[in-house]
Amino acid sequence: MSCVFDETHYRVFVTRPTVPSRGTIIYYQLVGPRDPDTGFAPKRAPSDKNFITSAGYTAVMVQPARQDWFQHESFDAALDAIRRIPDLPRPWLSYGTSMGGYGAIVGAAALEADFFLSGSPQASINDAYMRKIKDGRWRPGRAFYRVDPIRNGACAGTKGVVLCDPLHAADQKHALTILRNTDSQQINCPGTAHFGIVRMMRDVGFENFTEQLFDVMAGKETLAAFVNRARQTFDASIPGAFFKADPATQQDMVATLGADAILQSTHISALADHLNRMPSVEYAKLLVGLLPHVAKGGASNYVKRVIGEADMDYLLETSEAGAA
Repeated sequence: MSCVFDETHYRVFVTRPTVPSRGTIIYYQLVGPRDPDTGFAPKRAPSDKNFITSAGYTAVMVQPARQDWFQHESFDAALDAIRRIPDLPRPWLSYGTSMGGYGAIVGAAALEADFFLSGSPQASINDAYMRKIKDGRWRPGRAFYRVDPIRNGACAGTKGVVLCDPLHAADQKHALTILRNTDSQQINCPGTAHFGIVRMMRDVGFENFTEQLFDVMAGKETLAAFVNRARQTFDASIPGAFFKADPATQQDMVATLGADAILQSTHISALADHLNRMPSVEYAKLLVGLLPHVAKGGASNYVKRVIGEADMDYLLETSEAGAA
């Protein structure tokens, strides 16, 4: 592993696999707890062996020091450092999730990567745009936001795939903006909230999923075939089936599979948001089966905020009485 760029805001590391490389994955990382001495997250520091090189690819890892959406001027210098890396094998896949997903799209356009894979990305955190789509997240990060490449056309024609939970209203609005401003397609990951890419990797596996994408880039498979297969994978999963079903079928799934199976495969914020959209009688019936398990799992405070504390207390009392 070698560090090819190191300054206050960004670091870039390169790690090569021990076998002939199948291509390059440029990974735009998330931000973690920072080391006060280095300013970077030690838990996210790349290692000689990582999930990218283990899959047979050359890994280029772009590590930000803070949640700045790769807006600092030195990001251009970090990209230049990537361009100067010798013998960086093609094709290049630009990869990341959330802020890293935003970086993956912007970086793919700037570096002319062959493709991007972006999970729950933001199209922009421009304050006016965020208020327009009613996204209240990342208010401190908006102060860093100085350029708006996706919405301003800098990523037009950039090819890729966006993984997104269509039930997550804000993420879906970001995804639609990205689809309009790039040459990309969306793979729905219902029930995953802001972590669709994590669920996809767990269901399909990182190596398997990226190998299929590299087949697309090599012309061995069409993008449409890949996207259809990925969508079918999610449709067949527990959250895929659960969130597409009507309330009666959902209740049958809870009874048949067990509440724990539903909750373990579904992000709690997506579940709570989904249930909040259902007519009160229908979600009350469904929650009778789910909420005791939610409470045991430590997610009850979130559900209280979404559906209302009084409703939750009533439903817990009802379900406990029914169990007794």
